[in-house]
Amino acid sequence: MKIERVILTNFRQYFGEQRIQCSLDAQRNVTVFHGVNGAGKTSFFLALNWCLYGEGANNIGQIISKEAVRQAAVNDTVMTKVVVVFIHEGQRYTASRQLKGIKQSDGGVQEQPDIEFLLMQTRRDGQAIRINNPIGKMNAIMPANVRTYFFFDGEKIENFARPEAADEVRFAVYQVLNLEVLTRARDHLSIVARELRSQLKNLVSGELKDLLAQDETARQREKDLQQRQQDLKAELAAADRHIAEINQQLRELESVQALQTSTISIHKRWKPARMRIKG
Repeated sequence: MKIERVILTNFRQYFGEQRIQCSLDAQRNVTVFHGVNGAGKTSFFLALNWCLYGEGANNIGQIISKEAVRQAAVNDTVMTKVVVVFIHEGQRYTASRQLKGIKQSDGGVQEQPDIEFLLMQTRRDGQAIRINNPIGKMNAIMPANVRTYFFFDGEKIENFARPEAADEVRFAVYQVLNLEVLTRARDHLSIVARELRSQLKNLVSGELKDLLAQDETARQREKDLQQRQQDLKAELAAADRHIAEINQQLRELESVQALQTSTISIHKRWKPARMRIKG
C-alpha cells in the first residue's frame, strides 16, 4: 500500500480544499511532513486514520473546520471530507469519507450521524468501479487490528523496539502478508503426508519398511528439536525483557544516587555558612 495523494476539505485546521502529493519515485520515495507545533501534522495523521478506518478523530472533539463553520450561515450544511488515493498490488484505489453538519444559532455545528465511506478501484482502462464492501476490502488490504504497526505516528516508533513488542510486530507482518492461508495449507499437507506414510508402511515390507520407520523417527526428532528451539527463543525473549527491566531500574538508581551526591555536595558547601551564622 503506497499513498499517492491526499485531499482534505475543511478537516480541523485544513480550511477549504488542501491537496498533498506524496512521492512515488523509485529512488526518492520518502515524503516528509515538517512543521512547528500546531501546524497540522497530527491533524493530517488523524485525517488518514479517519478516512481509511473511521477512527482516531472521535476523541479529539469537532473535526469540521471551525473556520468553515464560522463562515457558514445558520442552518447551512457544512461538510468535512478526506480523500486518500493509494496504490496496492498494482491497483489504484480512492478512499473517501465525509461528515456533514448543520450550523446552529449558537455558532456550533450539529453533526449528522450518517458518515459516508466510499472505496473506488480504478481499472486499467481508467474506469472507476465502486467496491461494494469497502470496509472488508480495506481490512483485506491493511487489517485494522494491525494497522498501527505500519501506519503510525513516527514519534512513537521507539515503542516497536521494546522486547515485549516483538510478538505483536511479528503477528502484524503475518496478517498483512496473508501468511495464515499458507500456514493452514502447510499444516494440512503435513497431515495428509503423515497419513500416506502410515498407509504405505502397511503395504511394504523388508528394507523399505525399515527406511520408513527411520524416516518417521528422524521426523519426530526434528519436531522435538524445533519445539526445543521455540522454547529457547521464548526463554531468550523473557531474559531480554528481564534485562530491560533491570537496566531501567539501574538508570533510576543512578538518578537517585546522582541526586544524593548533589545533595551532600550542597550540604558541604553550606556547612561553613551555617557555622558562621550560628556563631
